[in-house]
Amino acid sequence: MASMKMSKKSLCIVVTHSISLNFYRGQFEFFIKHGFDITVVCDPRGGMQPTAKKAGCKVVSLHMDRPLALVSDLISFARLNLFFFRNRFDLVEVSTPKASLLAGMAAWISCQPVIIYTHRGVYYETQAPGRKKLFSLLDFLLCNLVSQVRCVSKGVKDYLFRQFHIPSDKIVCLLEGSDNGIDLSQWTLVSDLEKQGELIRQKLKIPKKDVVIGYSGRLVKDKGICELVSAFESFSERYRAHLLLVGCYEQQDFVPESIRVRIKDNPNIHFVGWQDNPVPYFVAMNIFALPSYREGFNNTIIQASAMQLPVVTTDVFGAREAVLDGVTGLVIPKRNEKALIVVLEKLINDSAFREKLGKAGRKHVEQLFDSHKIWAAIKDNYEGLILNRRLKQKRIFDFVGACFGLVIFFPILIVFSLLILIFMGRPIFFRQQRLGYKQRPFVLYKFRTMRTTYDSCSKLLPDEQRLTWLGKIIRRTGLDEIIGFFNVLKGDMSLVGPRPLLIEYLERYSPEQRRRHDMLPGITGWALIHGRNAISWEEKFKYDLWYVDNWSLRLDLKILLITIWKILKGEGLTQKGHATMEEFKGTGG
Repeated sequence: MASMKMSKKSLCIVVTHSISLNFYRGQFEFFIKHGFDITVVCDPRGGMQPTAKKAGCKVVSLHMDRPLALVSDLISFARLNLFFFRNRFDLVEVSTPKASLLAGMAAWISCQPVIIYTHRGVYYETQAPGRKKLFSLLDFLLCNLVSQVRCVSKGVKDYLFRQFHIPSDKIVCLLEGSDNGIDLSQWTLVSDLEKQGELIRQKLKIPKKDVVIGYSGRLVKDKGICELVSAFESFSERYRAHLLLVGCYEQQDFVPESIRVRIKDNPNIHFVGWQDNPVPYFVAMNIFALPSYREGFNNTIIQASAMQLPVVTTDVFGAREAVLDGVTGLVIPKRNEKALIVVLEKLINDSAFREKLGKAGRKHVEQLFDSHKIWAAIKDNYEGLILNRRLKQKRIFDFVGACFGLVIFFPILIVFSLLILIFMGRPIFFRQQRLGYKQRPFVLYKFRTMRTTYDSCSKLLPDEQRLTWLGKIIRRTGLDEIIGFFNVLKGDMSLVGPRPLLIEYLERYSPEQRRRHDMLPGITGWALIHGRNAISWEEKFKYDLWYVDNWSLRLDLKILLITIWKILKGEGLTQKGHATMEEFKGTGG
């Protein structure tokens, strides 16, 4: 269904603080280019709203606090409800803990058609037992309210699946994980970047031959900052080593003051704060370390690998998925300072091993985490969710329409059944296997309009010789299709769609013509109202494919109304020289 050309799609993305829009770097431009109208809702803190506006998004400022704040959260929740009641979107994507909970529930209350919960990690995993239980319960509630839980790593998916028993068709992890991947056009070691890296080392007074262990991200306890600083201090005097910290401190999960003092006072620890463009700082590093306690999927690991840095990280989901242990980096147990010291010393002393891991890491990222591949997978997921929702609407429309049609035409059905029985004998109904949705065969039911008459060679006579006077009346009025309402009720057919054709035609289709089976076949269709059997096969298939690419419930209703008018006028019932339509012999036939 990814081939379907959809009209403009409205997407609303909600995060807590605008700093989290970094998760979507490059995505906004990509999705706008591919037909999405994007609205971003977030607290302006973080300074990333101008970037979203520049990319072409509509930005809505709405105050949200990261930590629990009952009164403030209730106000934010009320404002989100008001926003969603005033606006309707094809898709609402919520992510980051606070925004996911408040916006997810608000979107559900306002009956937004598709709600995606982008689960970036089990943030409560390291909380105290009481808080962990509370947040786990809220997470469970949200996972059950939304249309889809999209996990940023297979580890997160497996954890949620085991803990919450989420239906397998509702929880996904796209490709090998990561919410954004790596834009390899930016994260590639070129000469200009090497010069920038050298300038950073000169500015920080780091000699060229000294080894730099680097870290990038939020400076919080859960990232293992305490262990990293302590491990570095244990061997920094024995080696010409430096620790480069790129990021910022946060009030939540606060790094102890004693560690902050040690970072500040150690001349070989360089804390450079948050950087809008961290790429040159990765160039200044020789080793990347992330001794985290928990992750969703850590993009800085694949950023480091893209820059050909060996990675040291912990055996937690969201980190281990980004590293091939012993191939692109080294994985150690979490909260294990001794193990961290051992592997860092090993890498400091073995430059050839560092280089080997770094080169393998670059190839690993190119194969699995190219951002354009990730974005394409997300786009297909978005469009699939929109399409599935529309198909459900179409199914409801079909079911109600078929029931209504059977009730209206029931007396006529009885009358013509008796007439066929009297003048043509049994069977009353014509049954034949036809090709349906995704090329699956099904049994088509219609009123019988022809006699089963053979020539002297035991071959069926031509259609025009077998078509009876009663059959002509039935075909002229389109009443042979009434029985098709039963196929619609069964789900084999739709009221509107490409007409179901013979199974033997399948091998004669071109690859493009096979796309007509990306929709349920219909009792009537776009091709039927543009000539029915009076147009060529090539024209018929062009109309079918246009319908597949452009269908909507409004279009279906239009086709049904035109069909009634066409039947009343008796247009296009046959092809010249044939009782119905000549056999399809293939594209070149």
